[in-house]
Amino acid sequence: MNMESGEEQGFHVVTLLEDITCDNFSAFNHAIDRILDDGAMDLIIDLKGVHYITSRGLGTIVGAYAVLKRRGGNLVLAAAGEEVMKALIITRLDKLLMLVPNKETALQQLKPSSA
Repeated sequence: MNMESGEEQGFHVVTLLEDITCDNFSAFNHAIDRILDDGAMDLIIDLKGVHYITSRGLGTIVGAYAVLKRRGGNLVLAAAGEEVMKALIITRLDKLLMLVPNKETALQQLKPSSA
């Protein structure tokens, strides 16, 4: 699967550069599992290159959300396109997950506010 994974401003970021299909789902799932196994507290999934996502891909996202929520962390989805948004709305995940227009906004949302 064509994706980039790394840290930005102390947060784990996975940038997906192609659709999540039945053919490449396992690579996406493995990448997310590896990040969670490393003890991540916050995760940004940048969907800028995704036009289609399978139900299994959505399941991986929900699973990651559940793990992070139990840890007191956050999952943020950035740059969901029209078709991905339709899938999130149909499954009502738009009510559960934090959705932002781009990675920069996601980083800003996760940054602790200055007191």
